[in-house]
Parts: sequence; structure tokens; C-alpha cells
Amino acid sequence: MSDAARARRYVCRACGHAHGAWSARCLRCHAFDLAVVEESAAVVEPAIAAAAAPKLVAVPAEAAAVARRIETPAPASDVEPIPLDQVAERALERIETGLAPVDAVLGGGIVAASMVVLGALAGCGKSTLTLQVASGVGRRVLYATGEETIEQVADRARRLRVTTPRVLLIAETDLAAILRFAESKRAEILVIDSIQTALSASSGGLPGTANQVRACSEQIMRWCKRTGVAAWIIGHVTADGSLAGPSAMRHFADVVLELDSGAGFDGNERILRCAGKNRFGRSNVVGKFEITDEGLRPVDGDGWEEKFH
Repeated sequence: MSDAARARRYVCRACGHAHGAWSARCLRCHAFDLAVVEESAAVVEPAIAAAAAPKLVAVPAEAAAVARRIETPAPASDVEPIPLDQVAERALERIETGLAPVDAVLGGGIVAASMVVLGALAGCGKSTLTLQVASGVGRRVLYATGEETIEQVADRARRLRVTTPRVLLIAETDLAAILRFAESKRAEILVIDSIQTALSASSGGLPGTANQVRACSEQIMRWCKRTGVAAWIIGHVTADGSLAGPSAMRHFADVVLELDSGAGFDGNERILRCAGKNRFGRSNVVGKFEITDEGLRPVDGDGWEEKFH
């Protein structure tokens, strides 16, 4: 075997890492840019050093990120794993909404630190139901509206006779600002109407795009778990009845609700159900309402009043 063959090395043009055997991509930075160096043993190191010298080579962002993860040790964490049988038992803190059908569908009320997403077609009454819930919980609520002015929301509240000083209104779409207001006002429930109007600076694109809805949903979910505040999020529904936005939004939410129109009460029936997901209760419970000039009136068809009040 010649000196050149013995001295053959495969050097990454991106990071300069030398490999003793051929690889499709660099084992250090994962770049697909290996060069074959065939020199005598006496000049192998200079050749490798030259190959490793800084060059104007475009390094793929993904490769650079992988290299940083490999070379940078994970930061130490103060959190220690806990054996399953040693985790303290803690009952879920539930907040009743004052609307028995809603509490029934949720499994007893809104769970603290949870994220509830409500979807419905336009005109079905999702903003009306949300305002009734916000006023009925008896807790401090921050209601962030991105589709209406605060005067329009207040006018609806007066018509529904649910005005209360516990509900704070803000017309805002910047998610970071909304979360700061919620914390500064010590809100126990955050309402966002709607997720399609929220804007996260951590993601590109216009409000309502898949990237924005996904980024906002994930940020809200993490914020709820950190602060213990519950979030009630309104989402639009497409013409085929599915929740608009990426499927990832369903994964971030703890409970996904849908409000639909029924044939009862001359077409004024509204049916609330879980859209296949409820981490804190059954997903097959249905709540019914009649929509009137004064909002959604609960229909006690299955004994909700006796069970929850």
C-alpha cells in the first residue's frame, strides 16, 4: 500500500474534522461536504490543517445547529426525576363557569393551568358563550379581543347582562403583551378571541398562518403550566367543520370544545361537545343551549343542574 493510500483522510470542508474512513456526512457537524486528502504521511497534518482553515463555505443552518448541540454540553438542571410512587397526590383545581352544560362537558369546570380551545362556525355564538363563561367564573379574567373593540365586547356584555368588574378587557393581538398584562393583573383565567388574530414574535408570517397559530398555541400552553393560569382560546372552524389551523394546536390544548347548531328551538339550539379530547374528563358528554337575545340559555335535559349545582 502506498504512502498516499496510508495517509488518505476524509476532511470536512465545513468544520475541518478529519475522518479515518469515508462517511456520507461529517460525524461532527453533519455537513455533506467531505473532501478526500491523499498525501504522504509527512504532510498529512499540514494538509488537514489547511483543509480545516477558515474558508468561505456556506454551512447549512441545520448542520451548524447540530454541531453546536454536539459541542455544547446540555445545561445543568435543578429538577430531579421523581419516582412515580412518590409523586404527591393533588386534586385538580376546577373553576365552575356558572353554566351547567359547560361544566358538565368540561368534567366539572375549567381546570387551573389548563388550555381550553373552543371552535365554532361564524355566528354560532362562541364569543357570546365565552363572555358568559368569563363573567360566570367569579374569578379575575383578562379578555383579550383581536377581532372587536373593547366597546363592542362591553356592549354585548350589557345586552347579556353579564357586566362585572372582574373581567378586564384589552384590545391586543401581540401575544407577549397579552401574557404580560395577564401576569401583571394577576388574572386567573386568560381569554383570547381569537387565536387566529394572535401574533408571536418568535415565528414569522402573518396572524392566522399555520406557523403563527402553532407558535402561539405552544407559547400559551407553556405559559399556563408555568403560571397556573387557565386559558380559554377561541378558534375558527373551517367550512368542513374542522378546527382551523395546524393539528399541533390540538396537541397543545388540554381540552378541545366545539359549539354547533342544532335543529331544536326552531334552529336556535346550540350543542357543546368535546372534539375528541379532554384530559380531565370524558369526551362524550354533550351540553345543550337555546340561543336567545340574552345569550345562551342552558337546557337542562339530562339533569346537569342536579349534578353540578
